[in-house]
Amino acid sequence: MIKTFNYFQPTDIRFGCGRIKEVGSVVAQFGKRCLLVSRPVSNVLEPVMEKVKKSLSDAGVTFMHFDGVIPNPTTDIVTIGAEWAKSHNADVVVGLGGGSSMDTAKAIAVEASHKGSSWDYLFFREMQPTNKTLPIIAVTTTSGTGSQVTQVAVITNPKEKRKSAIYNPIIYPRISIIDPELTLTVPEHITASTGFDVFTHSFEAYIHKNTSPYIEILALEAIRLVVEHLSTTVKDGSNIKARSAMSWADTLAGLSIANAGVTLPHGIGMAIGGSCPHIMHGEALAAVYPEFMRFTYHSAIQKFATLARIFDSDFTNATDEAAAQESCSTIDDFLKKIGMYLSLEDLKVPENELEEIADHAMELPDYTNNPRLATRGEVLTMLKKTFRR
Repeated sequence: MIKTFNYFQPTDIRFGCGRIKEVGSVVAQFGKRCLLVSRPVSNVLEPVMEKVKKSLSDAGVTFMHFDGVIPNPTTDIVTIGAEWAKSHNADVVVGLGGGSSMDTAKAIAVEASHKGSSWDYLFFREMQPTNKTLPIIAVTTTSGTGSQVTQVAVITNPKEKRKSAIYNPIIYPRISIIDPELTLTVPEHITASTGFDVFTHSFEAYIHKNTSPYIEILALEAIRLVVEHLSTTVKDGSNIKARSAMSWADTLAGLSIANAGVTLPHGIGMAIGGSCPHIMHGEALAAVYPEFMRFTYHSAIQKFATLARIFDSDFTNATDEAAAQESCSTIDDFLKKIGMYLSLEDLKVPENELEEIADHAMELPDYTNNPRLATRGEVLTMLKKTFRR
């Protein structure tokens, strides 16, 4: 019998090569004064930015470009962007870039239209964003975070050394443009890091205690696409077929976590990023995953076995128990193949901060959704095993 479940996705998805040309007409549906949010424009991104600005101008949209986004965006950056939005009287916010740009745009859309700061509207706060939130348009240039189709904005508070999130359906992007051509120039390591994030979103939504038959379909397809295409995009970033497949996998994974969520590794990864903002989210997850797999697989034998068989059809005739156990070394090998078999020492995490990271990992609810519930002590043990390989 199929269990009861809900599925909700309000974002209008515009997927396909060349869709970037539509950004002006898309934004004009929601307003004529736009705050464009991105990281500082590199030589690689400049042609894309020029296309976006021309499209906005041609559509009669007046824009101000806030290019102050940083990796692991902070509350201070969001506040600066919100002040820009208010000074411009923006009535719509466009996030152009990877997850950091889209998350920053979402948080700006909240702070620019509400009292206080974005940190006051985290998922567990009594105050939540209202329909005063500025409309958000997402244009993703990486295949990684899925932020273009989620109700999540991850932000870091450097004073508290914490990374948390606004989580509210009001911050779903109204329209998302997913143009695989925009990902062709993403560097190799960022391709690998964001691509592994796609895998983790898919797999954790698949094993999540609140998953559903619908999510399982989306998540398994995303996993298959990552397994087939990520290593190709890492080796040959100009392969548009592989880039398109990863863009679609990213979208499917985002749709999955928007309706199910993530599990233990994401809580640990967020805590690592809060303590060490120089670490990309995908890097933190890659470091954690080998120990997470070995900690968890006994508690979800059939699903871990399915994962192993996606990677290697030779496991079809193996028992579920044997295939599930092999899934652990399979992920080790996959991480090595894409250059992401990392330790916390490699990522320059201070060993004396592992205790604090373990504490922060238990503050987010992600660990409670894992097939095997971890204690704080077990998380600390995983971190210690992850520190040096």
